[in-house]
Amino acid sequence: EITVKLLANGVSTGKTLTLTEGNDWHGVFENLDAVSGGKPIVYTVEEVSVPKYKTSISGNATDGYTITNTLKEPKPVSVPVEKVWQDKDDHYGYRPVEITVKLLANGVSTGKTLTLTEGNDWHGVFENLDAVSGGEAIVYTVEEVSVPEYMTSISGNATDGYTITNTLKEPKPVSVPVEKVWQDKDDHYGYRPTEITVKLLANGVSTGKTLTLTEGNNWRGVFENLDAVSGGKPIVYTVEEVSVPEYMTSISGNATDGYTITNTLNEPKPVSVPVEKVWQDKDDHYGYRPVEITVKLLANGVSTGKTLTLTEGNDWHGVFENLDAVSGGEAIVYTVEEVSVPEYKTNISGNATDGYTITNTVVPLSDPPRKQQKRMPYTGAGTIRCLFVLLATGGIILAGMRRKKETK
Repeated sequence: EITVKLLANGVSTGKTLTLTEGNDWHGVFENLDAVSGGKPIVYTVEEVSVPKYKTSISGNATDGYTITNTLKEPKPVSVPVEKVWQDKDDHYGYRPVEITVKLLANGVSTGKTLTLTEGNDWHGVFENLDAVSGGEAIVYTVEEVSVPEYMTSISGNATDGYTITNTLKEPKPVSVPVEKVWQDKDDHYGYRPTEITVKLLANGVSTGKTLTLTEGNNWRGVFENLDAVSGGKPIVYTVEEVSVPEYMTSISGNATDGYTITNTLNEPKPVSVPVEKVWQDKDDHYGYRPVEITVKLLANGVSTGKTLTLTEGNDWHGVFENLDAVSGGEAIVYTVEEVSVPEYKTNISGNATDGYTITNTVVPLSDPPRKQQKRMPYTGAGTIRCLFVLLATGGIILAGMRRKKETK
């Protein structure tokens, strides 16, 4: 409603009219005096001020007055919105390419939205908004359409602007255990290195991270504090080993339970060393040749404890078999020695691959005896026989001397 006051000759009469929608905003001041002091009264009207409106009055007392109220229209308002990300510069790749902000007026959705992106620097403004509704200032607020993996907080106000902060629900870091297994007969051949290097890959791409495994850490290690996610997806971690010479590598397991890197030695084939005996003694003219000789095997100049017995029965040939080819990661150099044979000089030629030839050359006495029977292994029986022969010979000589004396 509005109130209209009646003035007579510019002075309030105290009379008023109340205009409402119910009386169709019309009314009449009735039964008014026409003259005062012998002169016609000039009636005018005034409106009690209506906030937010300008008032203009036209017409006259006879035809009637029209009071026009023109709204002092409020200026439209704007609501700025800014997006702030707290996600380590999208370290895990969860940040979407855009987010949607909804505008509410007095807590009710207006249907208006803003799309914020990196392209608009995550800023936007709701513009040309009504400042008033129902004669009351509208309270504008904002809401964000939910962003997965982020918590949302909103600060500010419609006048200064709203700041929507998205804080990542940061995934826990992960670890990748690694274990080394050697299959090389406890480093029997000495090829095992003192350390090996393991590289970490994320989704098949090198991370630049490495582990050094040694006997000191029991050939175990762990890649720690690793990001669990990239590009909004779980990272698949795998490992690679820097190549280890002389070994084949196989990798089993997974990032969660750990990887096992198994190195299996490309085991060197065993080797053999042939040995041949050659006699240079005029077919045992002097009878010095023994019935057997012994050959010792040396590895890198050190006795292996292995021996061969060569005899006429094996045609003075033999082979050291199933020998290790390598020790300490180096090829073993095999040589042979002969147990000394009396009355012979020994010469050894050849090599471990093609075989060794041991040549025994007799060293005869300056006045060599007649050919003897072949030497037999010493048993003590020969000495007894010699004594018997000497005694028998002595007896014959004594008997002959006795006969000569008797003849004289």
